[in-house]
Amino acid sequence: MKGGRDRITAGLVALAAAVAIFALGSAQRWGQAVVGGVVALAVLSQLTSRRGLIERSPLMLGIGGALAVTVLQLVPLPDALITSLSETLDGYRRDGAAVAGVDVASTITMDVPGTLRAAAFFATLLGLAWVSLRLAASERGRYFLTASIAGLAALAALVTGIHVLVGATSLYGLYEPRHASPPILGPLLNSNHLGNLMAIGTVTSMGLFLHPKQPNSRRIVWAVAAVGCLVATLASMSRGAVIAVSAGFVVTVGTYVAQRLSTHPSGSRRRGEGFYTRTVPIAIFVLCCLSIAVYMSAGSMMQQLESTKLDELHDPHSKYAAWRSATILVEESPWVGVGRGAFEPAFTRVHPASSVVTFSHAENEGLQAIVDWGIPACIVLALLAGWALLLAIRRWNDGPLAAGALGALMVVAFQSNFDFGIELLGLAAPVVVLFATLAYHP
Repeated sequence: MKGGRDRITAGLVALAAAVAIFALGSAQRWGQAVVGGVVALAVLSQLTSRRGLIERSPLMLGIGGALAVTVLQLVPLPDALITSLSETLDGYRRDGAAVAGVDVASTITMDVPGTLRAAAFFATLLGLAWVSLRLAASERGRYFLTASIAGLAALAALVTGIHVLVGATSLYGLYEPRHASPPILGPLLNSNHLGNLMAIGTVTSMGLFLHPKQPNSRRIVWAVAAVGCLVATLASMSRGAVIAVSAGFVVTVGTYVAQRLSTHPSGSRRRGEGFYTRTVPIAIFVLCCLSIAVYMSAGSMMQQLESTKLDELHDPHSKYAAWRSATILVEESPWVGVGRGAFEPAFTRVHPASSVVTFSHAENEGLQAIVDWGIPACIVLALLAGWALLLAIRRWNDGPLAAGALGALMVVAFQSNFDFGIELLGLAAPVVVLFATLAYHP
């Protein structure tokens, strides 16, 4: 980061991520609006800069592609075209409009307000990705971005711990959940969302702890942050988060070990001495604290994992039954989907257990995308996502910060297949910021 402009932009990026997390995960419209406003200010602070991205980033192309497809679903199209693309869903929409006595536009989406919100969601992420990529062009910028996300995750773990210690029943003493009873109360009310954020904080804090260009006191802070986030991950009782943080840990440590083994011989003796005299002692201390923390907090989580049975696969109220029902929507509208943000109103009709339980999302990111956008658009977006991921993996040798960021991507990729995806801005914003530290162009 160079000059006051970049410092202002960096501060706005950190503020946007903070609001996204602590404003109930920006699940409410007002939270998303505030985050969008802060991101807009960050973009404005960089518009007059002469420095630009050297190449088109696949991260921005992927988010921009998702935004373009979502906006297209809002465009009124000829009735005959809509009927040919999605005859069943269009018929139900017309029947509903006739019963209500209202006129509806011939759009692809089954829920215009929901898709409008989804478009604003992707527009916010696109702006956040742009400013984050500009900051990530320097090592100092990448450190700041990674430290911001890890620090906010650690702060969220601290806030969660305080709520648990005082036995709070309302978040911040202001908001009392009415339709949720999470095992622990934190900034993200859904335990799967909270567990995912804590898992991200664990592996990114590990990467910061291993980063050599900082004083030992700061490394100890990151070690404590990693332990706190891990304890919160276990306390969330999210099975997906616990398994995901294990996968992220393996990726982070494995990448770091590969980096050490690939170090060139020149100057390796001095680096080796620093590693054994500073990193190893602190790491041993952290592992001892980590073992104690896991032992004290993992009992209930192990009971949760042990109680997992194959009967859930056939439970009509489980997510697996929801996945089977969601495939009906794919069969009815394979070309254009039901509309991003329109899953819940379209899903209720095809899910037999909707009178007892319903789902706002498919809780499987791949299936969710196909239901929302259709198969052709998902193929294109998958290619863009694969390009971005390939570029990120090629940064594996960029040091401990890259190792932690890759671990975080593994956490998100794993849990998105079994729990809520990153539709919540409180998770999507940190993921985009961390992805930018790997997908930048110098």
